[in-house]
Amino acid sequence: MKRIFSLTSLALLLLVSVWIIDRRQQGSDQPKVALDSQIPDVDEKPIAKEKMASSIGQIITPSKQNAQVFKQLYTKVSFDTLSMPSIDGKLLKALNHQITLLKTNKQPTKQHFGALEVGTEQMEQVIAAFKAAKKSASLTSVLDAYQIAGDDRKGQVRFTGYYSPVIPARRRAEGEFRTPVYIKSKEDDGLEVAYVKDKTDIYSMKTEGIAYLIFPGGERKMLSFTGDYQRFVSEETTENKSPQKLLAAYAAVFNHKSNKSNPYGAYYIPLTSDYTIAVDKRFFPLGSVVLAEVPIIDGEGKLIRHEFRYLLPQDVGSAIRGSGHVDLYMGEGDWGKHKAQLLHQYGRLWLLMPKQTADSGKQVAKNM
Repeated sequence: MKRIFSLTSLALLLLVSVWIIDRRQQGSDQPKVALDSQIPDVDEKPIAKEKMASSIGQIITPSKQNAQVFKQLYTKVSFDTLSMPSIDGKLLKALNHQITLLKTNKQPTKQHFGALEVGTEQMEQVIAAFKAAKKSASLTSVLDAYQIAGDDRKGQVRFTGYYSPVIPARRRAEGEFRTPVYIKSKEDDGLEVAYVKDKTDIYSMKTEGIAYLIFPGGERKMLSFTGDYQRFVSEETTENKSPQKLLAAYAAVFNHKSNKSNPYGAYYIPLTSDYTIAVDKRFFPLGSVVLAEVPIIDGEGKLIRHEFRYLLPQDVGSAIRGSGHVDLYMGEGDWGKHKAQLLHQYGRLWLLMPKQTADSGKQVAKNM
């Protein structure tokens, strides 16, 4: 009996082992969980900066699932839940720069952002509607609003800030001004050298993309970041520093853009503090007008509330990528830097377009 019982137990053990192996094999054949299931809910913590690149990649990866998400980049919404802020003189002046951008920027007259077609003529109509509007609320009769999905597909857009550093400089190395700035001339391939206090000044010039050097006597030189100091190895030496040591420093090359007092961004369009945003132009049409729910923060960077404001995509930046991140221009110098460094919050954003009717263009013209 004991032997029969042992054989029976052995048979049962073998059957259970076969069943477990079979289940494991079936599990390995199951499809993996879709990436979209990993997207955070609106109430979760904001996406970390280092994780945003993977979210962006999900949008532009040429798979069937992601292609469908990309088609839903903009969704038409009702103005009923939105507030239309007032139109001030500062905005109207910035809109003139937006017209210049549309005329000078070499982009297609019609572009597709997801399933939404955006044409230069349509953006011009939106600007004309703003200039003709007696009050902001009247814009709802001639314009439609399209909310951008953001990287989380739920409308969250990350707001950060940038500014124009104003950095004291000297023409030659003297005193505490020992860190070289290499400036590439527009006329030739030569390099001019100016000197700032330390490499943190170079770092801020690189990260912001545009900066001013201010020299004794008040002369300002506006520079834009071109690239790291690599192939532009100076044959000269300064203060007994070899070119190899100069390469080891936090050096960079900048283009001399303009001596004008107003800061300029991409395409030489003047930047307007609190209205200009830098965007990824694959997802936001340059030259357009957007309605934004802008996060308002306190002196410690904590969110106080959200405020509706019109913003203008007029600039670009290598660090601004995807449909869920815009960079708001905060101004010049230390005050602009202070505000820019504090802004790391989320809001929402709607692209404004003419109403899709046969006589929408006539409506705008009639109101002008």
